[in-house]
Amino acid sequence: MSRVTRLACVAAMLLACSRSESGGPMPMQPEDSSANRMPLAAPDVAAARAEEAAALHDIDVNMPPGEGKVHLIEALTGKYNTPVVNNQGTASIITSDNPVWQARFDRFYAARMHLGEELRREASIAAARNFSAAVVLVFGNPPNGTVAVVLRRRLEAPGNVIVLGPNATAEMLGAAFAAFDRSRELTGDDFDYDQVIPVQTASVTAIDAKERNQMDGLIAKLRQAPMQQAEGIGIVQGIATDSRTRATVEFSTQRRGVRLHYAP
Repeated sequence: MSRVTRLACVAAMLLACSRSESGGPMPMQPEDSSANRMPLAAPDVAAARAEEAAALHDIDVNMPPGEGKVHLIEALTGKYNTPVVNNQGTASIITSDNPVWQARFDRFYAARMHLGEELRREASIAAARNFSAAVVLVFGNPPNGTVAVVLRRRLEAPGNVIVLGPNATAEMLGAAFAAFDRSRELTGDDFDYDQVIPVQTASVTAIDAKERNQMDGLIAKLRQAPMQQAEGIGIVQGIATDSRTRATVEFSTQRRGVRLHYAP
């Protein structure tokens, strides 16, 4: 096996769930969709497991039998409790000087990372379905061509923000809540990348009469809210709401020496 494989430091590939703790305030303009990394479909753990199994099977059936093969499969499938480390103490994976074998290993590790991401998304979505989230509504300037924008932020507080224009209607707010709900259904509340979700249209049939009255009430409260600094957004009027009941709630947070308090 020594001629087939060698160890290379690639810790980043093993840390599929790691995240960067750097970055400035989120821009108000919608980013390119590839930058937002917003999934288009619900997680499919079964498909990801099949993808990983197929990649492992490809290695298994193409490598000649022997002790080296046994150790390789055991290393790939995680039989060992501790990762292989090089003399710098860095986690490593198996690679090959042979481009054909390297392609097989790349396929397997990519499938392993994909499975880890699908499992994490599945767990995050399951948790989100059991708990409400605080959503702060503010008046601002949504990007051109939109009626609102939903911000989901990892590092700033508040993390969930719906930005409405000064002429917001109940339908616009209802459409923004719908976009927020869909985001939680696709990523839960544990995600790697800030999400900027433009809300481009608001249909008058999107909400019923009861919901319209509720949205009108929230907008009326928002117009009476005091001005305060929202991190990464600016000085705005804001109120906090419950993502399930849409009722106003008390929400306080303190970041970088600035205390935010949204009264119900």
